[in-house]
Amino acid sequence: MAMMFACFAACMMLAMTGCKKDDKKDDNGGGGGGGGVTLTGIKFEDANVTLEKGETTTLKLIPIPSNADLPDCTFTSSKESVATVSSSGKVTAKAEGETTITAKTTDGKFSAKCTVTVTDGGGGVIAQGYAGPLEWIIQNNTLTISGNGAMPDYNITYNLTPWYIYGDKFTSVVIQNGATTIGDYAFYECRNFRNITIPNSVNKIGDGAFRNSHALLSINIPSSVVLIGQWVFNGCSALSSINVDNGNVSYSSDNGVLYDKSKTTLKRCPEGKTGGYQIPNSVQTIDYYAFSNCQGLTSVNIPNGVKRIETWAFEYCILLTSITLPSSITYIGSWAFRQCRSISTVTALMTDLNNVGWNSDMFEGFNLSSCTLKVPAGSIEEYKQRSPWKDFGTIIGI
Repeated sequence: MAMMFACFAACMMLAMTGCKKDDKKDDNGGGGGGGGVTLTGIKFEDANVTLEKGETTTLKLIPIPSNADLPDCTFTSSKESVATVSSSGKVTAKAEGETTITAKTTDGKFSAKCTVTVTDGGGGVIAQGYAGPLEWIIQNNTLTISGNGAMPDYNITYNLTPWYIYGDKFTSVVIQNGATTIGDYAFYECRNFRNITIPNSVNKIGDGAFRNSHALLSINIPSSVVLIGQWVFNGCSALSSINVDNGNVSYSSDNGVLYDKSKTTLKRCPEGKTGGYQIPNSVQTIDYYAFSNCQGLTSVNIPNGVKRIETWAFEYCILLTSITLPSSITYIGSWAFRQCRSISTVTALMTDLNNVGWNSDMFEGFNLSSCTLKVPAGSIEEYKQRSPWKDFGTIIGI
């Protein structure tokens, strides 16, 4: 009898075991529980993930529809130098950058993508240090300069700024109140920064301060600035506007162009300016490099009253097709129109060249033999005897 009971109990246990379904399931594959629901896709619970360097996280996959079984999947990273991913979906951040994690069902029918961004860590701090009495830090795409006193002057040949090697790591510059100068070549070749905040404590902007900062879009000069050095904006090819506070006693601006306060000297037209430009009637001097590399300018109207066109004033204005020199001109500097190679017509209205000083290389880069020179009818012979005027292919009186 006991043997019959034991046999009956064993049969019952076997029957119960056979009827029980294994409903265990891993997060990223295997198992059951779908109740026969057809899988139509997979997706990551988070399509965008940000990690600091050294951090890890396990990405979670979700079946579509959500009550379908999640099949086994493989994982790959598009840039393993930025982040790696294990067979279970565990991501390890390696270096600053961005990578795409792709999950794919083992049968190859479905896939999903997740963008993983890795930051440098340390709260976004890339570098920091001192520049004379000032402190600087690059954090969250911004170079911030704080403290009290003058920024040191720098030199592009042997004494570059401490942030020069990080010139592509920030898009904004903020100089906090207390700094009194922007040193020579302070932001030379800082390639990616687009805007700068200059406080009203700054009284000087040094030579070449923004030279070759190709992404700088516009700049506001506060009322406190009394000295702007040479070559400050040369090579700022995207710069379209230089704006001066109305309260400034040394400088002014007109339509985004920099002048002295009285608007008698045109100091700098930003290189990103396009179309035509009318110089105000008050201007007497077009300064060194004033329109240099303004490669989007198609015309410039020089009014009667302008006396001096300084060296390099219009060099590489490659879209200018003609230029008119008013009768008021008394001096034209070296390379004033250097490489303005689209100019085909020059109109010179000066009637007595004995009262005009010029450098014979002012039209360097021109093929003068294919250009036309228009001059006052009574002065044709005088122009035909003077270089470089005599080198024009055609000289006609007007």
